[in-house]
Amino acid sequence: MEERSLDLDGFQRLLWNFASHRIVTVAGRTGVLRRLAEAPATTDEIATDLDLDVAATAKLIRALTALGVADAEGDRYGAAPGLRKHFEPGEFDWQVIPKNDSLCEPTAPSLRTAI
Repeated sequence: MEERSLDLDGFQRLLWNFASHRIVTVAGRTGVLRRLAEAPATTDEIATDLDLDVAATAKLIRALTALGVADAEGDRYGAAPGLRKHFEPGEFDWQVIPKNDSLCEPTAPSLRTAI
């Protein structure tokens, strides 16, 4: 059997992929993705609308923006145009996060309580 080894670059990609998954998972489970699709808003407005911690929500939305899932215009954020229809309720609604995804069980509540 061929030996596979990971170099530092591959290891960093592996970690970033996991982090990206967690960011999108938490955003889907807390309603942030759907809220971003509704209309541009500030991070404070989104946190208030969803009853989430303001600082944690701002970090999550900045991470979504870095991943290209959200767009920023000034201090207002919205879903990336190519993804918007998939986060809105309706014909193209894409349930990004399965309801029973146990990976994010401990994380989603922390947005409400600000770890």
